[in-house]
Amino acid sequence: MNRKTFGSSIEDNKISEIIRIQNILNKIPFENIFDGDLGQFLNDLSKTNSISNEFIVCPLLTAVSHLMKKSDVTALSSLQEQCVFYSALIANPSTGKSSALSLVKKSLWELENYLNIPRNKSSLINAGTVEALLTHLEGNSCLISLFDESATFMSSFGMYKNSDGKYDRSVYLELYTGPSGYDRTLSGNRHFIEMPRFNLCVLGHFSDYIDFVRQEKKIKDDGLIQRFHLCAPEPKFYQSEEMMSVPKLKYSLNVLFFIILKMNRLKVNYKLEPKAHELFCTVYDRYKQFCMIFGQKYDLFLAALCGKTASQILRVSMFIHSLKKSHSIMMMIKSKFIDVDIMVLNKKLENIVNKLTDKHESYYLISETTLKKSITLVDFFNKNKLAFAEYLEIDFNQDFFSILDFLTRFEFTSCRLIDSEKSKLARKILLFHCSKSLSFSANIINQRQKVKNVTSVIEAMQYLNTIKCGKFNEKEVFLID
Repeated sequence: MNRKTFGSSIEDNKISEIIRIQNILNKIPFENIFDGDLGQFLNDLSKTNSISNEFIVCPLLTAVSHLMKKSDVTALSSLQEQCVFYSALIANPSTGKSSALSLVKKSLWELENYLNIPRNKSSLINAGTVEALLTHLEGNSCLISLFDESATFMSSFGMYKNSDGKYDRSVYLELYTGPSGYDRTLSGNRHFIEMPRFNLCVLGHFSDYIDFVRQEKKIKDDGLIQRFHLCAPEPKFYQSEEMMSVPKLKYSLNVLFFIILKMNRLKVNYKLEPKAHELFCTVYDRYKQFCMIFGQKYDLFLAALCGKTASQILRVSMFIHSLKKSHSIMMMIKSKFIDVDIMVLNKKLENIVNKLTDKHESYYLISETTLKKSITLVDFFNKNKLAFAEYLEIDFNQDFFSILDFLTRFEFTSCRLIDSEKSKLARKILLFHCSKSLSFSANIINQRQKVKNVTSVIEAMQYLNTIKCGKFNEKEVFLID
């Protein structure tokens, strides 16, 4: 095996690995969250723009969270969650990711245009550094970022500081909590922001997120990726005839967004209806139990995932509820005010919306049905995260609690997540020989490379077996050309 063959072999194996994980992700079942007329509208809107309806979920909920501003949701005696949503839509190039993001971005811009907000004061911003983000948050404490490339966002960490980005990541970690105030000194400047609310949606490719998630799993850190909802559904491709056959839309996304904004023009405290609250308590308790179990097993990736999920379900239920309530208000306007245009924003519509959204306490109670939809959606996001983290020996058609119960009894020994030292050692093993095949024992390799621990050699051999460059048998590896 020469060096050229070795390089191409590694690249081929990486591509094969991406395809393998992608195929698993695409088979994870996705259940539509919005039913009835609203579900049909979102489906028609997506199809008209040649977008998979699953693709619109992440940018849509990110926008809804942003429009809800300083509102929050309360459950139990003290659990209070804010309107902050981090999401990532992951798919191959030219599958419609950018179109889904642009559709939501366009509606937000048109809404701001109606409200006479100039572009240089827009709440839509893709800051290149955390310093720039904090500076803009001081002027406008509710911002949203819609990044077309995850790599652009992630690579900005530590920019201009010659650091590893941990400090920058900590800013996004704290902003995710939706704090009552934010006080930090960066580059000699003190920043204080009252009740900052920052929402984020990024687009990415499979290779990026395989690396992102593995890195967080490997370092055993309750890191940034656990705050993200990962969505990697199988894309749909519509023929031109299908796109043109969609009936004319009855209303617009702009109007739905406008109603959500008006519903939350003053800070609202959303609550769960009694049955919904009872269900949430059950879900909350189970996730806390799993968090404790995985913590004892020292699988900190799963412990962190379980520790975040109940809060994420509560947040998402608030966003789904607001979108559904906005739709019901619009349908009320459509039936009672037939002379009002609900396709474009206008003053007559605004006056009616102001009256209908003024002090309606019933608007702020989240139903059990909505909470169940939220649980289903967050389960889907978490299954995606498990697949990226290489918990692949599980049945993703099961409900998420069944999967977690299985994981408490299953010992994973993924040898793909080896450190850089063992990876380098594996490469050296491949370059030992000139013939088409050759076998080596762990002890011989250990002596040649003077590795401190023969276990490291064995793990490197296991790695070669994993990437199909060798066959590992006990303490010997047989290299394959």
